[in-house]
Amino acid sequence: MPPVLSGPTVSTQWLADHLGSDDLVLLDATVLVVPLASGAPAWISGHDRYLLDGHLPGAVFADLLHAFSAGGGHPFTRPDERAFERAAASVGVRESSAVVAYDSAGGTWATRVWWLFRSYGFESVAVLEGGLSTWLTEGRDVDTGPASPEPGSILAVPQPAEWADHGEVERVLAAGTPLRARRRTQGSAVRSAAHTSAGSRQVKFSQR
Repeated sequence: MPPVLSGPTVSTQWLADHLGSDDLVLLDATVLVVPLASGAPAWISGHDRYLLDGHLPGAVFADLLHAFSAGGGHPFTRPDERAFERAAASVGVRESSAVVAYDSAGGTWATRVWWLFRSYGFESVAVLEGGLSTWLTEGRDVDTGPASPEPGSILAVPQPAEWADHGEVERVLAAGTPLRARRRTQGSAVRSAAHTSAGSRQVKFSQR
């Protein structure tokens, strides 16, 4: 049996107590932000840092720039159902899994993992409070090198209330009223606990 997640976040002590539990999948979702010569931000994968600087014991790297993104020249675009299923399977997630995500930015990217899983109907997911920096500050162990999980398998069930499509954005803009989330409660809890705004409602754009 996987450990029970009682909310959208877990503490480092909770995670330390449950490391190695059956069906617990720990995901490192680190993305690095670097400035271009123009001063504009660019994003690069945190995979090298995960390998060389260390990661939480047993953590698998979740690539938000590629595997968990639709690509097409727009970073962090929400993948479709089949692409999401492949990405989740590649990091060892099964229907019975409990997923805990973290990053090196206090939760900014881990919260996106939380939203992606929930937007496809997978609710047993949480963000690690404080992320990698808190874990290290507390003097806890880390591993280096890659993790090689057994392939998983999940069924993605889209939850339309978790995002806005192109048409809805156009209607809101035409009406001149703010776009408000349909479901705020848990997203707000994640933002508060992880000190990030990435848990707010995401917008899905389609090509026209």
